[in-house]
Amino acid sequence: MPRRPARVTQADIARALRAAGQVGTRVRNDVHPDGTISLVPIEEDQPEPQTPNLATGPKIVLPRPRLPHLHRQRTRHGTIVWYVRRDKGPRIRIRGDFGSPEFKSAYDAAMAGEAAPVKAGPSRLSLAWLIARYRESHAWAKLFPATKR
Repeated sequence: MPRRPARVTQADIARALRAAGQVGTRVRNDVHPDGTISLVPIEEDQPEPQTPNLATGPKIVLPRPRLPHLHRQRTRHGTIVWYVRRDKGPRIRIRGDFGSPEFKSAYDAAMAGEAAPVKAGPSRLSLAWLIARYRESHAWAKLFPATKR
């Protein structure tokens, strides 16, 4: 399930907490189930509220930090592709699903300026895979060389 973009960033919350601290006010931040965040002043005689148990309470989903120089693009066919581009250099396409080990190794290779890791052969059950299996078979081996072209 895709995540919704954050309405308020972590930097916004940190900025508001710093501003309240500079004024000398103690505040707590409350995260509501609809995603809104409110800063509530704490009275001096009021005890600090206990933190809710996240195992039983509402789940807070923060967006994953994006890797540096990584760009997401939607193609004209609607698929999402990822590219690495450093400064004004060439765009290098990253294969694999975002967050997978294959994606991470391709990203690391692109950042190091190396060639992306190549798969061992054609994907299983494709036409190229089927032709390669036929050429390894006994039926291919017993054909005359003139018909193998």
